Amino acid sequence: MGNPLDPKETGEKAGRPKNKVPKQLLRVSVMVTEMAVLTLTCAFAGGWLDGQLGSSPLLLMAGIVGGLALGMYRMLSALDALNHPPSDPTDHGPDPKHHP
Repeated sequence: MGNPLDPKETGEKAGRPKNKVPKQLLRVSVMVTEMAVLTLTCAFAGGWLDGQLGSSPLLLMAGIVGGLALGMYRMLSALDALNHPPSDPTDHGPDPKHHP
């Protein structure tokens, strides 16, 4: 068994250990923060509308459910993009002007 810190054996560049934990932690924290902001924004909007229309707590609950649904959609879209990156970084999808 060789040296586990040898860059030749681990496939890493010399002097720079490969550490993905902070990058993954940052991605997760951004997704959780975005979901929280969406949920709270929709909840406050629903609460405000309830106050204006006198339909308490109907629109508040609708805002919470809608914010959670939107947050889950955004989170799943981000996770899908992380799991299936485009093969060519310059490829932005099919050309709308070109139809086969």
